[in-house]
Amino acid sequence: MTLLLSALAHPLRIGAVAPSSSKVASTFAALVQGRRPVVELGGGDGCISRALLGVCSPDDLTVLELDPILHQQLAKTLPCRVLRADAAELRSVLGARPEVIVSTIPLRVMPADVAGALGSACAAVLAPGGVLLQICYDIV
Repeated sequence: MTLLLSALAHPLRIGAVAPSSSKVASTFAALVQGRRPVVELGGGDGCISRALLGVCSPDDLTVLELDPILHQQLAKTLPCRVLRADAAELRSVLGARPEVIVSTIPLRVMPADVAGALGSACAAVLAPGGVLLQICYDIV
């Protein structure tokens, strides 16, 4: 319910009105397995975060969430590092260069320049050979 309320209050910042499916979460987890450290952008309700914690230790996962209500919920329930931060500010909030960035940020509903800045921020902090895993939902 918190995700839906936050999405209704900030539709350009939160692009989903329901949690990601368990299939999406398990697919991300399988793709991340064996790579460290991992950063998740847009932790939302924690569905993907919990799946990632199934394949990496809390010390290896950092979750960023901009929405204050969702951030507070994640910080209370996840054993990993949870930051309330704008993903475009990755360089200033991360301690280590991640091998993987997992993103559920709603790029399709953002202005092109904002989405581009986010892509540039990810490219700037990824470790050599690192990967960005992104899922986008679209309004139909």
